[in-house]
Amino acid sequence: MNKLDACAARNNDAYEDSATAILGVRQIGKTVLLKQLYNVAPSISEYRDCTGLPSDFDFDGYLRKLLDSGVKRLFLDEVCKIQRDMVADLVSFIKNASAFMSVTFTGSTKQAVEALSADVCRGISVELPPIMYIERLAWAQSEEVSSLTGKDLLGMSSIDTFASYLNTGKILGGMLTDATALDYVRGIVNDTTKSYLSRYSSSSAVTLARRDIDTILIYISLVQHVIKTKKNEYCDLPLLSKDIKNLIKNEWAALKNILNATDKITAMCHIILNSGLARKVAVYAPSEGAGFFTNPEPVPLIDENIPSLIFEYPWYASLALTPLLNKQETLWGIWLENDLLMKSVYCYPFADKFRRDETDELNMVYLTGLFVGSKKGGIESKWRPYSKVNDAKSLMRYVRIARELGLDELTLTCKDKNWVVPPMLNNAQSQGYPETIVCRADLLHLALELGYIEAQEKLLLGNSNTCYTDKTALELMRHFGLDKTIE
Repeated sequence: MNKLDACAARNNDAYEDSATAILGVRQIGKTVLLKQLYNVAPSISEYRDCTGLPSDFDFDGYLRKLLDSGVKRLFLDEVCKIQRDMVADLVSFIKNASAFMSVTFTGSTKQAVEALSADVCRGISVELPPIMYIERLAWAQSEEVSSLTGKDLLGMSSIDTFASYLNTGKILGGMLTDATALDYVRGIVNDTTKSYLSRYSSSSAVTLARRDIDTILIYISLVQHVIKTKKNEYCDLPLLSKDIKNLIKNEWAALKNILNATDKITAMCHIILNSGLARKVAVYAPSEGAGFFTNPEPVPLIDENIPSLIFEYPWYASLALTPLLNKQETLWGIWLENDLLMKSVYCYPFADKFRRDETDELNMVYLTGLFVGSKKGGIESKWRPYSKVNDAKSLMRYVRIARELGLDELTLTCKDKNWVVPPMLNNAQSQGYPETIVCRADLLHLALELGYIEAQEKLLLGNSNTCYTDKTALELMRHFGLDKTIE
């Protein structure tokens, strides 16, 4: 919190761009964050919960009171609960107040807070992600994330600890039980969906029955990365063992049936995206010219507003269906791939899977910016020991694709080793291939999280005008001291 405290406590003479919107789902910690920021400098701060604000509330009088009291930092919580006919007055108040003080506001519905931020038309928006792996590690040791060094993380993280996070959202040795962790996720997903539907009941969501919503939520949490196939159909369910399918026979039948209701899945995609439960993935189409030397095949879009999306709470499926999903290790590779894609979406303005045909594909490619000179990288994620990754035929296919795409680097993952260059690639750069290094999956994940945190800090402190990092994945590993060779 120390760098965020510095941002919150600053007392500048000019308050340009001083209206900050904090976006996030229910129970993610927005109120806790506002109160923490308030406590940094309470003598010049005001925290106000807007729940139940009367329809005749005097915004002009409230602003005069704040100025007379010397308030320089105003925190408005639950702005979504203000009556709709008061929103114009609220927008005007925030615009006027931000000329004299920093204003930070949040609410329970992402779409409503985004709309309010757009109407205020100044400042920045920050979206809180689900509790990150690095936070779980820090809390388990009663440490602050900002105090952790690369050396600390190398000692704290392990592949088994990370596997627990992938499966349940909690870590080995943490304070949460499986039941508590999954109940927490269920509360977030269900409360956020309910809050969105209650506010936007006139949208297409009314065509969905409750059972449709429940079934599609399970489908989305199972596949996590929701895309359409070449046949313009939604991607199929992952392969599950016979024992699991027998255990969830009724639910499995409902899931198979819902795949035929593409209009309902599309409607639900809008709900989870607008409510903050998912993020868009920028599908790369050849017409967009994102800076690669060769083009993948066009991918069907979910609709004109959503290319594809990635669900941020994959642990929901374990609760809604069965914890036995966590025992099927064949799913872990899929979860890792989607996890790294999600973290890449946090870090980079363009990140997506690359597929040219059935054999030429990389799990993801990304750009650090959408301008000339931006760096290009790729990630091929594997939940396997290094001995299974160090396969000559596969490695040559990956680096060939990377070279054809004009990538500056390629990162592969494994379960046991870190910062290792496969012997057959020792001289690859001299032959025109990009730098290629195998990293341990948990450490690459941590590097991406740290890159995201650093980018948000720079944005909040006014040291950057973008929420994205300008460093590639391998540069982040080096930057945060995670480039230690582990054989």
